[in-house]
Amino acid sequence: MFLFAPITFITAAFTFVISIAMLVIALSQDTPVIGRPQAVRHAFFSILTLLSLMTSAASIVFLTHVGFRIWVFPDAQYEQFGYNYPPGLYINAPENGVPIKIDCKIQETCTLTDNQKDSIKTWMEDYKNWRSQNEITIRNRTHAINALSILIVALPIFFLSYTIMTRSFATTQKKSATQHVYYYGVSFTTLVMILVSVGLLVNALMNQLLLPEKKGNNPPFRPYDTTAIANVENVVACTEECSLPAEYKDLATQWQKDTQMFTDRQNTLNRYHTTYAVTLPIMLIASLIFSWHASLIRKRNQEEVSPTTAPTKKTSV
Repeated sequence: MFLFAPITFITAAFTFVISIAMLVIALSQDTPVIGRPQAVRHAFFSILTLLSLMTSAASIVFLTHVGFRIWVFPDAQYEQFGYNYPPGLYINAPENGVPIKIDCKIQETCTLTDNQKDSIKTWMEDYKNWRSQNEITIRNRTHAINALSILIVALPIFFLSYTIMTRSFATTQKKSATQHVYYYGVSFTTLVMILVSVGLLVNALMNQLLLPEKKGNNPPFRPYDTTAIANVENVVACTEECSLPAEYKDLATQWQKDTQMFTDRQNTLNRYHTTYAVTLPIMLIASLIFSWHASLIRKRNQEEVSPTTAPTKKTSV
């Protein structure tokens, strides 16, 4: 989703760099100490853990975003400008191909040609396909299913690879440099995510408090010209006179409702709600991951500095 593009790009770049760093360090520093097979094992499961963790985190972030978008910030933007609008009914003149405004009846007599009826039929099929994919409830459900599907696959892989990774580190008598890169790399990446999301959040809050509230577009956005709207109105009015299927009238009426709803949404979009719905899930999930890995780093540092044996008491002779 394009709203997450900046932070997604930053996170992907850091993840790639850390993965390469773990591989290089495992081969260059760990191999002389613990041997190549064990070093490669460390690198493999560390990279797999990192990738599955970031994938799981992204899925949870997007699931949280969908929930925020539905229940907390309903005025947040869904997709790119104009992406969700129903297809308009445009009928071209046969002589020059220029869109025309149809007049379906004159003195109670249908004036639609067969070609115009075929154009209306094609438009109806396009509109039905649009409804099956772009209705808000369906879109929310689709987004949630997509994120949940990825999470169901990535999360078990993370738990399995993390368990193997930690056991592999524990069985190594000497400390592996790869584990330090993993823990500090994840902490640094999530810290960057937190800083970026907090910066965007603070910027939105300050703009909302200090600048006049601005919603939607000025002037109001209208996705169609009068020709497309009038053609649909004619379909509603002329279904019986032109012997069109009754479904056409119902669908054309629904098109008018959908168009009005999406136009109203576009003209009442709240850019602050959009920012909140994106940054808050990222900040929340990244903070949890950062806190967890930071606590593991502190624990490991304490284990390294603590004496392995109790100090012996000096006795005087």
